[in-house]
Amino acid sequence: LNFAFNKNEKNNILETEALIYKIIGKLSHKRTRRNVTEIRVCSKRWVEFFKYIAGSGAVHKKLSREILVLPFKKQWEMIKTYIKGDGNLYTRRANNTPTNRINTASRDLAIQIQEILARGGLFASIKKDNRLLPNKK
Repeated sequence: LNFAFNKNEKNNILETEALIYKIIGKLSHKRTRRNVTEIRVCSKRWVEFFKYIAGSGAVHKKLSREILVLPFKKQWEMIKTYIKGDGNLYTRRANNTPTNRINTASRDLAIQIQEILARGGLFASIKKDNRLLPNKK
């Protein structure tokens, strides 16, 4: 099971290492290459769990039914954590209200997150960024 971070995300790296040990009971291994720090732990059980909950491969990520039927309060905790990893707080102009943004290569996941937010009374748009798509020549 691998988690990847920008090497400067020191707090997220430490938090992930601590959570892995607390939940799985195993020490993780850390490796930094260029700008990426990877946290790895060997556990077939947890790999299968994460595959079941969210799929595998960036383009094919999709939340399981169990996640989609949780109360919004629990889903919101998941979304806040997602923003912390693959999102940001964006302010277009100095006097604008900040906006949370999430990045994903998965169309299904984008739509599912939009639906979760709508259940919580939050509007979310989806923007397709073609710069992130592989070239098809």
